Amino acid sequence: MKKLFTITSILALSSLAVLAQEKKLKDVQETSLWAPAGVKADGKLTEWNDNFQAFNKSTKLYYTVSNDEKNVYFVFKSADMMNNNKIAAGGITIAVNTDGKKKTENAYSLTYPFVVRQNFQRGGQRPGGAPGGAVMVMGGGAPGGGNMRMMMGGTQGQMDSAMLAMRKQSLAQAKEIKVAGFKDIPDSLISLYNEYGVKTMANYDDKGNYQYEVAIPLKLIGLTTASTNEIAYNVKVNGLQIPGLNIGDLAMGGGMGGGMGGGGPEAGGPAAGGGGPRVVTMRMNGGFAGSGGSAPRGNNTFNLQEMTSPSDFWGKYTLAKK
Repeated sequence: MKKLFTITSILALSSLAVLAQEKKLKDVQETSLWAPAGVKADGKLTEWNDNFQAFNKSTKLYYTVSNDEKNVYFVFKSADMMNNNKIAAGGITIAVNTDGKKKTENAYSLTYPFVVRQNFQRGGQRPGGAPGGAVMVMGGGAPGGGNMRMMMGGTQGQMDSAMLAMRKQSLAQAKEIKVAGFKDIPDSLISLYNEYGVKTMANYDDKGNYQYEVAIPLKLIGLTTASTNEIAYNVKVNGLQIPGLNIGDLAMGGGMGGGMGGGGPEAGGPAAGGGGPRVVTMRMNGGFAGSGGSAPRGNNTFNLQEMTSPSDFWGKYTLAKK
């Protein structure tokens, strides 16, 4: 009991520390910053010492924008599990408008990880037919492929470990960056290891936090360290995009009905019909609740409407001088 109390206390203090950090940070970065010496866009964030210039509430991202004489850098961390799923499902798009206008038209943009849309796969029971807790795995690394697959069963700790392993596996398979608007690069997919000097790399730390670094050569966006004009940038967490899925229908209690259930009547299983929750939720401890199921219980829910709704923000940045 004493050991359990100690672990609980540590987790509580850790959560309080995160909340305190979020509260003291600005929603959007306000200052210019010269990048640390020897900075590498490797997704490890070692040179940043877990210090960020802002925490944006819309995208749930800690972030820093900086530059040196060659590149402008974007550094991100997401410590929210749902947000990590959302990022894995659709990547993050960064758009840079060097005219300082908050418009994505005529902006330079890149998206990573780039997710190939595949079928929306459903699952209600683990192999053997026994219901259990549900783990949502996003990206192409899930067993059998697909952007969304249900893996059932296991304790919470086992599910967390399995999800982290699958996220890392999926991320390891993301080898391309979607680019648009660059004069010297066709609008296309380019390799992580490209000849243009664009570098993106993401990783998950041991706590399951998503870490992402981007380096964009100044020359590719028509800037030098002598440039004094203010640039505008947009950061968008794209979320899961399922072709043919109408979230509005789901929110009204139509669409999939109770057919996505797997945890019995209370989790939206076959016995749960008619009206129900206004969004589709996945209960990490009790199955998948479809829009026709009864209202979900418990705190750990999977909100499909949030997952499929992009979130973004705009900021302004002036290149730092050494």
